[in-house]
Amino acid sequence: MTRSQALTLLSELAAAFPRQSLQPNTVALFAAHLVQFEFPRGLDVVRSFIVSQKFFPSLSELIGELDPSPNAIDAWSLVMIQLRRVGHTASPILPPLVQKVVGDFGGWGRLCKMDNTVSERSRFIELYDRKFRAQLGEQYALTGKTLPQLALTDGVS
Repeated sequence: MTRSQALTLLSELAAAFPRQSLQPNTVALFAAHLVQFEFPRGLDVVRSFIVSQKFFPSLSELIGELDPSPNAIDAWSLVMIQLRRVGHTASPILPPLVQKVVGDFGGWGRLCKMDNTVSERSRFIELYDRKFRAQLGEQYALTGKTLPQLALTDGVS
């Protein structure tokens, strides 16, 4: 989404939660983080918060709803659930980033044959964290700014 669209989302939230005071630096921070997501999805999430929550959402709550990528431990849990559910005879149903890491890890077949779950878990989580951070960096790169610059240099229009 564009910065203008991110500000539109914040305006809707501000109208729905009039007790929440939004300082310019807070608006800039929210907008800087929201630009990495698609506007239609952002609009859906904001409208869902408006009808279901009593208080203005935190930035982490918004991002948690906007970003479908699980954290590393949850990603490993999804893999383990699929291992038990489908085994080596079928294809797992996993989020795109988890599927990518499974492929980079040696594929589904390799995971199905693992002997030492503890060490494999550790390696998977490390690889997933690296891929997740790289993906996040790519999303921010689309804005032409680095992670710290986003929060510190975007003024409020």
